[in-house]
Amino acid sequence: MLQAEREERSRDVQELREALEVERAVRTKERQDFTGSLQAEVESRTSDVRELAKSLQAECNARAGEVAQLAKVFQSEREARLGDAEELAQSLRAEIADARSLAAVGQPGGAGGPAASGEVGGQAMA
Repeated sequence: MLQAEREERSRDVQELREALEVERAVRTKERQDFTGSLQAEVESRTSDVRELAKSLQAECNARAGEVAQLAKVFQSEREARLGDAEELAQSLRAEIADARSLAAVGQPGGAGGPAASGEVGGQAMA
């Protein structure tokens, strides 16, 4: 009877070992499948990120080109306005000089002024 019990336990242990091996094989396969699935997802997302990065880089390059073009336009506009301002300043200086020379003509002691005509205080000297 002891022998029969031993043989039965031995069979039970063997069956449990076989079941454990099957379970390990199933779990290993599941892990491999899951790992493969995760790897595929990582590769897919990495590819998406690379495409997005390329797209963003192209957009940045395009915007940089637009900014450079706008900078050129603003610079030329600034230079044109600076030129206009210089011309205006020169014209105003000339008008001021003309006004000063006209004012000097009207001052006492100035050519053609009241002192030259004999007027003092707005009245002619007698």
